[in-house]
Amino acid sequence: MSSKNRRTEHSQRFHDTATRLIADRRFGIPEWDVVTNPALEENAALHGPEAVAYPDIVARDDHGVIAIGEVETHETICDDSAAQWREFGELCPRLYLFVPEGTEEAVAELLDKHSICCAGLRTYSLDGDSEVEVESIRISNGHFAREDHPWWLSLGGGLTATQCAYRSRRIS
Repeated sequence: MSSKNRRTEHSQRFHDTATRLIADRRFGIPEWDVVTNPALEENAALHGPEAVAYPDIVARDDHGVIAIGEVETHETICDDSAAQWREFGELCPRLYLFVPEGTEEAVAELLDKHSICCAGLRTYSLDGDSEVEVESIRISNGHFAREDHPWWLSLGGGLTATQCAYRSRRIS
């Protein structure tokens, strides 16, 4: 079962609003072309060896996909979603997970359990249809799939994710 199929109509609207706001506010790097895949839309694909997937947020630069964001709701924090996160983490340089406040410990356990390559875990909360608050969560296994992407190297890459990434709260 797809994680999108787990959501109620209300939850899907909540998810799509969060996805739009997170893409606008957290992926706003001028060199990036950012596209979202709300609900059942297929606007930007991630091509894997066996299938094509449509992550919630896809960021590209001149060299291809540089980062993706996957926005979860309470209903989609599960092993099925974790299998998808694992695939995404292996297919792109950086996977960022955005999860509802209060689910970060369960998500950190899923990341460990499934050995998922995740550049960053973030919690979010919505205030109506126009404001989103995002908090970075420090995770023990946070790392990038590729640290040699030209955009990353232009920023002084070569440093490890732990040296470069800022996180404001740690999950033990």
